[in-house]
Amino acid sequence: MDIRHPLKDLDQQMILWAVESNVQVLVLLTKADKLASGARKAQLNMVREAVLAFNGDVQVEAFSSLKKLGVDKLRQKTG
Repeated sequence: MDIRHPLKDLDQQMILWAVESNVQVLVLLTKADKLASGARKAQLNMVREAVLAFNGDVQVEAFSSLKKLGVDKLRQKTG
């Protein structure tokens, strides 16, 4: 999901469906290069706090293919 517009209704529905289906979720906050470092960290923390309400295996990472931000984490998770 776009880091500038996170957790829209459809995003939340998909996370809820995955959690209810016992599927691990890795939320990638894309376009992270579009925000300054401080704003990026604030959004990341806000989304991490928000997904706690789903009570499931939900992880959140900032991601930018342009700046290679979060690429290593994604590779780790997808093995």
